[in-house]
Amino acid sequence: MTGDFIKKYIDQTTLAMAWINANKVAQAANILKECSGTVWVCGNGGSASLAEHFAQDLAKQAGVRAIALTNLAYVTALANDVCYRRIFSDQIYSFCKLGDILVLISGSGNSENILDAACAGHDKGTYVIGITGFSGGKLRQNKHLDLEINVPANHMGRSEDGHLCVCHAIVYGLMEDITNE
Repeated sequence: MTGDFIKKYIDQTTLAMAWINANKVAQAANILKECSGTVWVCGNGGSASLAEHFAQDLAKQAGVRAIALTNLAYVTALANDVCYRRIFSDQIYSFCKLGDILVLISGSGNSENILDAACAGHDKGTYVIGITGFSGGKLRQNKHLDLEINVPANHMGRSEDGHLCVCHAIVYGLMEDITNE
């Protein structure tokens, strides 16, 4: 590996982040700030880790009631006893209520369990936010999505880097609002 590869990776990630719609990120932050219920967050793989990170940051740093739908025992029980496609939607039908917010994190925007989660969130009356990569995938066209924040990188790593940037921008923006109140 060379420094040239690292510089190219950083440059391409920076370019993808420059295309993130800052107004949509601010809109999401304001919606989360006004949430009277619970913010539920989910994703698969690296996005599941980010869902946990984001929910923890929202709760600890910004005082927002937030929970990741990634409990290992619950997810594996649903995957084994029901089906993997319903690991999030079944939880949403059980836990979410009107006034809650659902944040879906997906690099591709094509995971069936994320698409089903959007539908379940809509059915339960939650506001549904999608954080996507690449071209947004099927989630972008999903009629149950209220707001999409896209990181237009055609590379999973750079998409995930952008997703972390979006989540941190939201949390630190909320913290700034708290400091200035």
